[in-house]
Amino acid sequence: MRNLVKGVFVVMALALAGEARGEWEVGAHLGLSTTKNQANTTSAIVQKENFSLHPGGGLRVRYWLPRPWEIGPGTNLEVSLGSEIGYFRLGDRLDLKAPIVTPAMIFFKLPLEKQWYPYLFIGPSIFSVETKFRNSVAIKSATDTAVGLHAGAGLQWNFSNSIGLYGEYKVFYVNLHFPGVGDPVVTPPLPLGDPPDLLAIQNARSVTHQLVFGIAYRF
Repeated sequence: MRNLVKGVFVVMALALAGEARGEWEVGAHLGLSTTKNQANTTSAIVQKENFSLHPGGGLRVRYWLPRPWEIGPGTNLEVSLGSEIGYFRLGDRLDLKAPIVTPAMIFFKLPLEKQWYPYLFIGPSIFSVETKFRNSVAIKSATDTAVGLHAGAGLQWNFSNSIGLYGEYKVFYVNLHFPGVGDPVVTPPLPLGDPPDLLAIQNARSVTHQLVFGIAYRF
């Protein structure tokens, strides 16, 4: 097994070495995200949250491989590997505890003109989410860290040799589970004016659509 791992690293090093030299690129973007959550609560009620609109943004770094992939006669597909860190809210009932991290992404640059080019990307993201609820005793919370999906498409305009502007459509998908989230919420008679109890979310399927615009520097 160790020899196999060493062999993979040697092959990667040889692929990235040689006369051809890849390029690094860093970028920053801002935009808006809209999320729809379908959640089950401690009382077995299915809670469908409406779309919520929140600002979002992120930073990314990627490395363009020096050798393109040949997908046909005279047609090449440029590929880059990268990472991204971003932030947006999932909704009023589900709060992010940390930025969303996509440790490994792969980008496919479609073969069009060099100044303008579309691309596709996909990778796994790490979410850390908290749900808060109130029962007859106190306000409680539960947190789950789960791996989801980050994918999308973009269009970049390189108006100089090293600087470009880009727009991206992103989609984030994650399934969240909060086992042992607490006792079922009891709603005793409350004095007039006290806030009602909040149901605890046990499971949630969250889908976020995001539209961002950013600037990239390639070197």
